[in-house]
Amino acid sequence: MQKMKIEERALELIAKPFIYFNVKPIQITILSLFFAIIASILFYYSFFFFSLFFIFFSFLLDAIDGYVARKTNRVTSLGAFLDGVFDRIVEFLILLSLFLRFPSFSLQIIIAMAFGTFLHSFLKCYAVYRKVLSEKDVEKYSEFEGLMPRRIRVIGIFIMALFMISDFFAFEFSWFFAFSTFFSFLYLFFKIIKKAEESK
Repeated sequence: MQKMKIEERALELIAKPFIYFNVKPIQITILSLFFAIIASILFYYSFFFFSLFFIFFSFLLDAIDGYVARKTNRVTSLGAFLDGVFDRIVEFLILLSLFLRFPSFSLQIIIAMAFGTFLHSFLKCYAVYRKVLSEKDVEKYSEFEGLMPRRIRVIGIFIMALFMISDFFAFEFSWFFAFSTFFSFLYLFFKIIKKAEESK
């Protein structure tokens, strides 16, 4: 409960200027994607410090667009859809730039990370679409975030970029992160099946 209050307070402080200047949530979402594109280009060309700066703010903006939408009564189905799609694009761009800049890293690592990352959202969306879960189930129960919800995966990607730049156990951490996202996917998969069986 205390953790939620801290997160809510942090979001409130960061979102204040956007609410004050009446910035639309979709504009924040688009800006987040734009920052991710810039970050990927900068990372590929070895401007690491500036790239990490843009990555950080891309993820930060992504964290507050939904908050601003709720606080300004601008929650829409289209906004939620675009937010989810842009999230996946942002994660793909950053993973792609890591691989292109450090080709010595095994492609299998990137594939494993992409698999675990993208399948999280797909599982929940497809479970709701096929009526295995209800939208309320997904929104109400934090257990359906998996072992590695997006905020943890975002931090992991950021740390992995730092390790790659500094060459500090980068290979080991990358494999650890890749397997963690994969096992998180499996955990979420079986959680959904268990919930579906209980609902029969």
